[in-house]
Amino acid sequence: MSFLKKILLGLALVGFCSSLAYAKDISDEQYQVRVAQKEYDNANRDYEVLTQQIEQVEKRLSQLNTQLESLKRGLPAKEERLNKAKANLDEKTKILGNIVTGKQIGRASCRERV
Repeated sequence: MSFLKKILLGLALVGFCSSLAYAKDISDEQYQVRVAQKEYDNANRDYEVLTQQIEQVEKRLSQLNTQLESLKRGLPAKEERLNKAKANLDEKTKILGNIVTGKQIGRASCRERV
């Protein structure tokens, strides 16, 4: 083999080995891209799920706030009704107390007459 052929063969082997190393580098990078893509997909899915949950909770919170405001608007009327019922109960209890006390007094006075 001539010297020139040996040099050319050596350069071809170096080039081939270099190509193999380059191919390995590309393969490693492709793997890293796949791993990064999977992580991105997982993170994106988690983000979407959380975003939907937040929207659902905000919607429910809005509904509850509407219900709360409706209940608060009805509270003064219920409080007024309660106060009137309490005043009426106090009045009726007082009248009943006077009647019971009066009957007892009346009975005592009837006994005294006998």
